[in-house]
Amino acid sequence: MTTLMQGLIQLSGHPLVHALGWTLLHFCWQGAAVALVLWCVLGLLGGRSSQARYGAACLALGLMVALPIATFAHVASAEYKARSAMLGSGVVLDAGLVLQVGVDEPVPPWPARIGMALDRSLPWVLLAWFAGVIVFVGRLNFGLLVARRLKTAGTEAPPPALLRLFDELRTRLGVERAVALLHSAQVQVPTVIGWLRPVVLLPVSCLTGLSPDQIEAVLCHELAHVRRHDYLVSVIQSVIETILFYHPAVWWVSRQVRRERECCCDELAVAVGGDVLAYARALSLLEESRASFPEFVLGANGGVLKMRIKRILGSKRDAEGSPAAALVALGMIVAVA
Repeated sequence: MTTLMQGLIQLSGHPLVHALGWTLLHFCWQGAAVALVLWCVLGLLGGRSSQARYGAACLALGLMVALPIATFAHVASAEYKARSAMLGSGVVLDAGLVLQVGVDEPVPPWPARIGMALDRSLPWVLLAWFAGVIVFVGRLNFGLLVARRLKTAGTEAPPPALLRLFDELRTRLGVERAVALLHSAQVQVPTVIGWLRPVVLLPVSCLTGLSPDQIEAVLCHELAHVRRHDYLVSVIQSVIETILFYHPAVWWVSRQVRRERECCCDELAVAVGGDVLAYARALSLLEESRASFPEFVLGANGGVLKMRIKRILGSKRDAEGSPAAALVALGMIVAVA
């Protein structure tokens, strides 16, 4: 244990590694601030525009990537400048050196003491983060393997009439890429897998209780995912969750992206199909067949069912918070900033 601790201290003394540790710590407040602002924005938007809410959630997730990169560049630059100045003055610092305050020396202010305590904890912070990343990388790879297996195992061509309907809907939605439609024994709900060569997997069991109009609306929902390149966005989300796994705000923002994505596809499916009530009943039937798949495997039953049905039926209210509370919170954020 002593040897491991000494190795961690020596490694954390490297400017880039030290900057990485402080970047992870700074993201604790940065991620919380971004999530709070997004909560305010979603509260102000209400249920008016799923596309606007989706754009705001994606922007917040993008900020959660951009802020650590900018912080790392800033801290690393400051580290190298400080070390260059110390080397130029002939001062050499040991990475394992811990400064202590003497009896007759003044006690530093509490922000400085907190900073020194956090700096001493960086080796363990980096170790815990690296171990977590390894675990979530394994989770991501397992999910990709499951998705790849779903595309090939237990699939067969659907009836020609269903293929003609699918091609007609693909043309109406403006999807120019080739999209394969397959019956699958491995899925319980319609599912989209792949980005460059997308495949829509269609189970027979869940479609037996749906009318032709409902089947058309469900297919439109899956084609909407393909048109919007949602599979690629979902994989990127999973990578972000892998790197920033330790912050609950990342998972909350990513969940908003996923639920608003489903609402956007619902709106497009209703716009093409036209029968709102039939599509809402189809979602309820699909919910009964919900299965557990990797989060980047897209299906028509994803998201929060009750919220999606309320949005489809024209409800403008959302459970994320009232516009008045969001406006007050946003004003307080601006004032503090």
